[in-house]
Amino acid sequence: MALQRDWTGRAGRPRADSAAATLIALLPAQPIVSAPTVRAAIGTSQHQALVALKALTEAGVLRQISAGTCGRQFAAVDLFDLVTAYEERIAGRAPAAEPGAS
Repeated sequence: MALQRDWTGRAGRPRADSAAATLIALLPAQPIVSAPTVRAAIGTSQHQALVALKALTEAGVLRQISAGTCGRQFAAVDLFDLVTAYEERIAGRAPAAEPGAS
């Protein structure tokens, strides 16, 4: 998937066996994640799940969507944007303007 290749590039091409790379592979099937869901889904430690979430958030792959520090939720917003654009295209509507675009 082109989007996953983009995410991998933005994340600095993490090692194939790293938690970040494994999480990138998971995101299309599970685009909203937290440290516990990452830990369970990819079989990693809490620490490695947090490291992967931090790295992918800093790279712009994920965006924190809940407040606070405990139980934070993160979303692969680009994936939702891609789905929305597809839905608009098949519905025959022009895509919505980018926020801030003139």
